[in-house]
Amino acid sequence: KDVLHKRVCTFAEYSFFTPNPGGQQQPQQRNHAGVMIRENGFWTASTTRGGKCRWLQAAKNLKTGALVDRTLCSEFQTLEELCDCLEAAGVMFPEERRRSVSGGVRMFISTTPCISCVGAMSQFLLMFPGVSVEVSNGKIP
Repeated sequence: KDVLHKRVCTFAEYSFFTPNPGGQQQPQQRNHAGVMIRENGFWTASTTRGGKCRWLQAAKNLKTGALVDRTLCSEFQTLEELCDCLEAAGVMFPEERRRSVSGGVRMFISTTPCISCVGAMSQFLLMFPGVSVEVSNGKIP
């Protein structure tokens, strides 16, 4: 039988407030906001770091789709790249700075997320307890 590749897309909008590392002249918090769309199977950020994920761990050895690289899921890519954005804002280390990030992420996924991606969402929430993550799914018209 032919293998059917299902196209999955994730659209995300995000807004983060991060503590300002600067002096008293600058506001206490900086806003980082934007939108992104990612498609499963194509990950340009992965090539810039040699195909390695830096922040999140994908589930391995799932009985369903055991041969699928879950780091290529669009939801996983989105969350990993949001971590990259927050690293660029200088809040990944030390842990106190990471925990001081607030804001939210809204993701629309064109299908139901796999268990590995649900796990990645949980990891993201553990890393950033002040950030809310809202997820919805459905078909793209």
